Amino acid sequence: MIEEVVQSFTPDEVMALADAVFFDGAWSRPFERELTAPAPFTRPDGTTVLVPTMHGGASGHFEDDEVQAMRLDYGAGDLAFVAVIAREGLAAPALDEHRWAEIAGGLRERPGRLALPRLRLSCGLELRPALSALGLAPLFGDGAELDGIFEGPAPAAGAGRVLHRARVDLDEHGTRAAAVTVVTVRAVSMPVDEPFDLRLDRPFTWAIEHRESGTLLFLGRVTDPSKT
Repeated sequence: MIEEVVQSFTPDEVMALADAVFFDGAWSRPFERELTAPAPFTRPDGTTVLVPTMHGGASGHFEDDEVQAMRLDYGAGDLAFVAVIAREGLAAPALDEHRWAEIAGGLRERPGRLALPRLRLSCGLELRPALSALGLAPLFGDGAELDGIFEGPAPAAGAGRVLHRARVDLDEHGTRAAAVTVVTVRAVSMPVDEPFDLRLDRPFTWAIEHRESGTLLFLGRVTDPSKT
């Protein structure tokens, strides 16, 4: 799914460490393909675009004064796709871990209708600024302790680029997702019970979650399903 991460190396990059994850999950209750039809999606700037939109039910639903959320289970239900949309406005919800836990913990099955666009998403990030802000700046400096990864006398070295690529394809049958992160090392001289009607037709936040532990395997925001 991800054919290339590093296009080229610089002369001072002496090593690269790559880590990859792949997910292929079928919905517990697949969408009926014949119900998929073009429907409008409103982008952050207020313009609309027609995108293929799937229609069906959900494994779980949550709502309060600020957001609506839904859950679609994969397989036996240990993994799930969760999406959260603001009740008003065109901004995808920004959620901290406590708010996410409140929403995920409040999802429960109830009758209702769900409209979800097909998705094909990809992104590319350079994570060095984020990792430095989290306190890992020394890893990129001249004094990084990387001795254990070299045989013999270790050269002066520090981490260089941290390149991340991810892709998610979501359709009537399920979800396929992949992510690759490459770190280069350079030589130096991160409720109600009535039926609901939830249309994810504006920007929303989503995640693929391991339900028992709450671990988020993939996380993103959709602002325009007509583009990757």
